[in-house]
Amino acid sequence: MIKTLDDFVDASGWQAIASGRAQLHLSGDSGPHGSAMRLDFDFKGGGGFVVARRLVSLTLPPTYCFRVAVKGAMPPNRFELKLVDPGGVNVWRYQQETLELTDAWRILEIPSRLIDFAWGPAGGGVAREVGAIEIAVVAGSGG
Repeated sequence: MIKTLDDFVDASGWQAIASGRAQLHLSGDSGPHGSAMRLDFDFKGGGGFVVARRLVSLTLPPTYCFRVAVKGAMPPNRFELKLVDPGGVNVWRYQQETLELTDAWRILEIPSRLIDFAWGPAGGGVAREVGAIEIAVVAGSGG
């Protein structure tokens, strides 16, 4: 069963978070099959990260797969998809060390087996209840 978590007709449900001098602006755009969310960011020549965060109420089955359509123009940077528990203290994440984008849409498929416990008092285990989803870009060699 495929479940769409956001159709991106209205990107206002997403919060922009940036570290240090980094800047992030979220807006609506056109996607491969309708609407999309656009992340315009600048690391200002330094390190840091930017995060698009959306509150959700989601119960995950034992196995699942997130599919994210991406395209863009940026130097190679790290991409992360994070799942945050409803209390906001435990985080699971998928990381792709070097994400290189082009001006053509492509699908990133992120199966549950590639999403690992990152931090929090749970100390491990798998994500079951999700209170927020985060899409992050972390400055790498691209900055």
